[in-house]
Amino acid sequence: MSQALTLVSDLRTPCFLIDIDMLGKASRLVSAESCHSNPSTTSHITSIYLPKYDIEFIPHSMQSTVAGAVDDSCCFYSVDEYHDFQSALGYIHASVSNPRPQDGGGSFLAELDLPYDQRFKGRLVLGINNHHVGSYYWARSAGMGASMEAPGISFRSSSSNLSSLEAIHGGILCWEGNQGPRDCNSNDGKRSEWVNFLRKGDTIQLLPECFQECLMEFWIRSEAAMGSVDATSSNFDRYGIYGFSSQGRPLGSEPIVTCKWEINKTNK
Repeated sequence: MSQALTLVSDLRTPCFLIDIDMLGKASRLVSAESCHSNPSTTSHITSIYLPKYDIEFIPHSMQSTVAGAVDDSCCFYSVDEYHDFQSALGYIHASVSNPRPQDGGGSFLAELDLPYDQRFKGRLVLGINNHHVGSYYWARSAGMGASMEAPGISFRSSSSNLSSLEAIHGGILCWEGNQGPRDCNSNDGKRSEWVNFLRKGDTIQLLPECFQECLMEFWIRSEAAMGSVDATSSNFDRYGIYGFSSQGRPLGSEPIVTCKWEINKTNK
């Protein structure tokens, strides 16, 4: 019996997503001498090294048949070598917990299940599984285009000029100006317009400003959540770190989850 694929929408939020396809392209730029493996290999997922913390994250396979298998003999990839600013290596994956009221005005767009934290600071992007945009924009968001910014929208603390909104605990998405899309949107309107229509349970992705700090904070929070009553309600962890891939998937379809990352607790 074949194993059912795990899709990005199956994951609990918030969590951190690493683009396996981008990681593979980046790691193949590492010389064969330093890696002790063939840099042209596309079938293995490398581990990730965070030089700021001197910590290595190793992947554990989640699918029996995936685009990229974990290989313990493969070298780690140091994220400070990643300089492709036109594509993203990792995303914050969060859900809408409190959408914009239908008759709502002003700058508020949505509350997320992600608490606001300086280490989670980032910009909203078109994303990897956005069903609010038409097929044209969805196709454009496949691969490198997933990190295309939704202009004019910021992720901020709920305490910022939102005294009328009580009982808000997560960070919020807001227009950067009081006039909303009229002030903030680009001529390429649909890149931001879709955020007005977010519903409870919809997922979005943020591109973190600091990959290393954000990844470490997700790991710390995932460890703190282990063993809680809430942690036993799902096979997937809140604040977990997962790898996804679109390799072999139809254009515009949802990516599959290929692996989960954990800290290497043995000496490198």
